[in-house]
Amino acid sequence: MQCPNCKAKLHSGGKFCSNCAAPLPEALASTEKPTLLTRWKQHRMNTQHNHETHTETAGEAHAAMHKAERLAEKEQEEREEENERLMIFSDGVIAFALTIAAVSIKIPKNLEELNTVVFGIRLFSYLLSFIFVYNLWREHHSIFHHIKRNDGWLITLNSLYLALVVLIPVSLNIMDVGLIDIALHPEVALSSSNIYSFLLFLGSLLGASIMLPLMWRYAQSKQSNTLFEDTQPEKAFLVYTNWRLSAIPISLLFYIPAYIMLALNYWEIGVGIVVGYTVIRWLFFSFYRRRLQENLDLSIGNEDMTRIQLFSDAIVGIAITIVAAQIDPSFNFEDHNAVATVLTESWSLLGTYVFSFVLMGVYWLLHYHLFRLIKRYDSVLLGLNFVFLLLIILMFIPARLYTSHMSSHVYALLFSCWQVITAGVLWAIWQYASYKTARSHEYRLLKRNIPSKRRKRFARILLINPLIFVGLALASIFLPIPTTAYIVIYLALLGSTWTISHWSTKKIEDLFEQDPDPKVPAEVATV
Repeated sequence: MQCPNCKAKLHSGGKFCSNCAAPLPEALASTEKPTLLTRWKQHRMNTQHNHETHTETAGEAHAAMHKAERLAEKEQEEREEENERLMIFSDGVIAFALTIAAVSIKIPKNLEELNTVVFGIRLFSYLLSFIFVYNLWREHHSIFHHIKRNDGWLITLNSLYLALVVLIPVSLNIMDVGLIDIALHPEVALSSSNIYSFLLFLGSLLGASIMLPLMWRYAQSKQSNTLFEDTQPEKAFLVYTNWRLSAIPISLLFYIPAYIMLALNYWEIGVGIVVGYTVIRWLFFSFYRRRLQENLDLSIGNEDMTRIQLFSDAIVGIAITIVAAQIDPSFNFEDHNAVATVLTESWSLLGTYVFSFVLMGVYWLLHYHLFRLIKRYDSVLLGLNFVFLLLIILMFIPARLYTSHMSSHVYALLFSCWQVITAGVLWAIWQYASYKTARSHEYRLLKRNIPSKRRKRFARILLINPLIFVGLALASIFLPIPTTAYIVIYLALLGSTWTISHWSTKKIEDLFEQDPDPKVPAEVATV
């Protein structure tokens, strides 16, 4: 190779001419064989470039994987929200079916009407339908703790289940007409209409009872457990749930004959059938749970309190409006004083509505704050809550009697006793949930992070509440108490209890803030 300037001979791999020092063109320099140092530098540059390219590719793959995971999680959350919406809709329908059936119980005007056969059959039928529907809701609530997603078939089965549940109290009301006719006219034989009404009630109850195990088995049959939360529950739990759900339609073979015996005044036979079957069922499942105690976990999902709260709120909300549904402004078109007649007949019902609205609002507020402090539930808590809701729904009966006969000591005492029982059940729920176990020294169902002062203040309010009604019951024996005075006295006593409890605990908190180890005054400690 020669220099293009001076034609001198050049060394291989040089960039400048050794004779004239002229720079060599890049084309000529690139054709020369690279040195060992040059090749090492080139190899290092290529390795770094490949590493950067690989890092960028791995980063893009990681970002794409993270994006796919987020999309999958978002899709899963959307499907679970859809299933949660299905449960809320189901709870609303069942709550409406539980409470609206009480409208058929006409509010009596006096105790003589309260003791009639018609009112007794209506009330007993409602209690029975309430037990049936509430038991169906509890099982529905139990299985949907594990079924977190849905599809078209599950929604269809659930819709059929809700339609049949609503038919239970409706068909029972129709059936009551025939039972009342038989009770008032024993000489009249059963007609085909009575049989059809009984078959309608039996079909709706049996159909709703069958739909629950069908939904549970359908969720198990889906491939890859697509309807469950993460994985399918344990086999022992699946078998136990299948047995428990299957026992619901089997129980009808005992409850229906017992109901017929009770309606025909054969109380000993009817009660014996119910008690006998209940004991046998309890012994069977108790033995089954004890046998599979190590493999059977029934505590799964018992910390989900939201659905119980929403269901209870729906029942209390509908129960508040039941009295308003009793107001029937029927009148004669030919009567020129129809408005005055309607107002006269409806005035006491309007007073009952306002009276019941205030009391039920207080009960709902206490129930709301109570369940905010509860962390989880069990079967005993559900049972106590069931009794509380039943008393709330039927509260319009003693309220109507009291508002219609404010001068009567008997009606005031009856109403006060009803309030003592209702407030006592609410206090019993708190006592059961706040009980400390002997082994762990922790509260049975309450949350751990509840401040001690807040817990004691709320417990004091729940204890004073039934005692106020006890005082009002004793006072109503000696002197008549108008409903307005009754409400004012009750709210004043309950409000003063809350105020004293609030300021006493606040005073103790202020003392602890000022001095970390204060000596609590005796007058404060005794509050």
